Amino acid sequence: MARAGFTLIEILVVLAIITIMLGVGIPFLRGGSQRMRLKSALRGSVALFNYARMEAISRRRWTKVELDTSSCLTVSLREDQEQWTALDKRYCLPKGLDVAWQGGNEVVFFPSGEAQTRVCLEVSNDMGKARDVCVSALSGKVSIE
Repeated sequence: MARAGFTLIEILVVLAIITIMLGVGIPFLRGGSQRMRLKSALRGSVALFNYARMEAISRRRWTKVELDTSSCLTVSLREDQEQWTALDKRYCLPKGLDVAWQGGNEVVFFPSGEAQTRVCLEVSNDMGKARDVCVSALSGKVSIE
């Protein structure tokens, strides 16, 4: 006579396997989201720095990128010796990331596309992984290091 269904032992074995897989997989997925957030912040920062550089070249004016207190990068255009006007372009870094300037507290691009000094923006996540978005002084080239 053929039996229908599963035994209690079979069900418990399957539940144990699922529990083990979840125990291994959930921390991996959490780390994956942290890595994705860091990559997103790096790409967004690079895009904004490149935008500021292109604006400086195309408008033949100085531009600068600053980090405000809400972890947003903003681009400003120099009007005269002391006045800067904020442009509409802005990038806010994802929550859960720490940022810090290295080599200055802003990036200034000249109309030639060069940067005033070499400046890096360090972006780090909760897992301790950190990467830098750096702007070269001579060329104004933006890179992830």
